[in-house]
Amino acid sequence: MHNDLIPIVQNQYPTGHKRKIAEMCLDLGEEWTHIVGAQEQLLNVNLYSLTAKKSKKECRTYIRKNFDKSQVGSGILLTILISVLINVISSWISTLIIENLVKKTR
Repeated sequence: MHNDLIPIVQNQYPTGHKRKIAEMCLDLGEEWTHIVGAQEQLLNVNLYSLTAKKSKKECRTYIRKNFDKSQVGSGILLTILISVLINVISSWISTLIIENLVKKTR
């Protein structure tokens, strides 16, 4: 799944801090899909059958909660900017991931 989305992310964010944040968000989103997939097997249920809105929210929450801001930069202004970018980019990435999952399960 991850490989399908890399060109889209690179096109949307070609360089700089936004690109690094987007790639980190994509990695965390991929991690979330593996966790959900493992839970699905363990519980023998289809967790992807949750509504797309709920899945996007859970993915976005996971990304935001596990994002390591120290890997992007430091400084007061940069930290504030990074927080805003993480919110925006994680929303976009989670939507991209869920739409891709839905497309693949059809």
